[in-house]
Amino acid sequence: MKNPKRKRQLIGSSAALISLIVHIILLSLAGGIVALRYFNKTPATFEVTEQKKLERRQLDIPVQVEPFMQQMSKPARKTTSRITANAPQMVNIPQQGTYVEMAPMPTFKSSYTNFIQTDRTMIMKSKYRETGYGLSAVDFFGTRGKAEKVLLIVDASPAMVSEDRGGLFAYQTLNEELRLIVDNFRSSTLFNLILHDHDHVAHYQPALVPATAHHKTNLLDWVASINTNVAQLGLNKTEATSIIPTGNYELPVTQTDMTGWLKSAQLATTMQPEIIFFLSGDWGSITDPDTDLSYFARKNKLNQYLDQRLETLLSDEDVAEEWEEMSLELEELVPVAEKMLELENQARFDELLDPKIVAYADEILWENDVDIPDWILLEEPEDVGIYPADTRYTFEEIMQTLFVFTMEIYQERGFPEMNFVLLEKGGSSLNNSAETASLLTSTEKYELLTDMLDARFRIIDAEDPIDNVLDQNIYDIMDMLEEEAEEELL
Repeated sequence: MKNPKRKRQLIGSSAALISLIVHIILLSLAGGIVALRYFNKTPATFEVTEQKKLERRQLDIPVQVEPFMQQMSKPARKTTSRITANAPQMVNIPQQGTYVEMAPMPTFKSSYTNFIQTDRTMIMKSKYRETGYGLSAVDFFGTRGKAEKVLLIVDASPAMVSEDRGGLFAYQTLNEELRLIVDNFRSSTLFNLILHDHDHVAHYQPALVPATAHHKTNLLDWVASINTNVAQLGLNKTEATSIIPTGNYELPVTQTDMTGWLKSAQLATTMQPEIIFFLSGDWGSITDPDTDLSYFARKNKLNQYLDQRLETLLSDEDVAEEWEEMSLELEELVPVAEKMLELENQARFDELLDPKIVAYADEILWENDVDIPDWILLEEPEDVGIYPADTRYTFEEIMQTLFVFTMEIYQERGFPEMNFVLLEKGGSSLNNSAETASLLTSTEKYELLTDMLDARFRIIDAEDPIDNVLDQNIYDIMDMLEEEAEEELL
């Protein structure tokens, strides 16, 4: 029994040993194959090829792509066959001086339909998000500007329709130009008009109003009714005012001495426009007809000077007698001038010409070669105690006055834009310096003013006056006046 058992043990041990040897041989062969492949393996290589860009396909149906913010700020347009739009919606225009501040936003610009036409502009600025309502580009007799709040100031004094400035025809031409200016205002632009006639000023409305068709029509009708009747030139004093509200600061020029464009500018600043246009015929309250020297007079001082000068003249008996003769001669010439003007206008009416309008009564006397007495001069002007220079304001005082009442209202906003237009007549200058600016002509003073304000200035040359139809003789006129006086006594 031991031998078969031993034999089976030997057979099992031999089989296990053989199996182990076979596995070792197989593992060695496999490892050799792997090692051989690893050492014989070629390194990997990479090839970079350029990819072509994909072309955008054309859509079969055109599509307009707009940024999201633009879609939000502009409503979709609608196509209609109607010439006019539907009834306008109510639009709330902000009060003057309001300044809306909101969170910063990106800057963009768009427009939307307002009233009858697409004319309302909205501008959003990133800092304060300001909203501009209806900016209008204005061409005021050659001076240009663009603003939302516009104010026009026009000289309506009788001097603007005088013969040396073109007469009624020239003034009507200016009115037609003014009509075009007003008609071109956008309907949401705020505007107003101020007229001045020496000490008096008149405004269309007490505040800026939107340039709707209603306001445009009413304003132009109001302007067209002024300086149309030769018997009543200038502003209607019952409708105009000579009193402007004063501020908290003392002005170099007193309220009683402030006239013309300067008084209108003071009234204009209370309405707080962004741009002001001026059309004027003279600089100051007194203008020499021969040389066009113009200045603002100190009225009380001027009256005091004239009284003392007359008193000094009459203190000399010889001069007093000469003064009396001159006064009588001038008094006789007054009805002569009136009769000459009446006959000249009658002749022009018969020939369908515009009437003759003179700023000074003695103009027609000069034109008909009538001798006019010379002004009596003082041998010793210092005897009066007041010098002529003391009766007028200097150019610097006018500038200070304009600066004070403007900056009191505008303050940190700075000076509004100002443009000046002068309807010029013939004249000559005696000086050309700022130091003697009180003796400069209207043209030179406006040039100095616009240079200091960095403003625009333009001169309109007046039309040449119409030649007189009649050549009149003073003695024939005096005979005619005597005959009319005799007929009245009968």
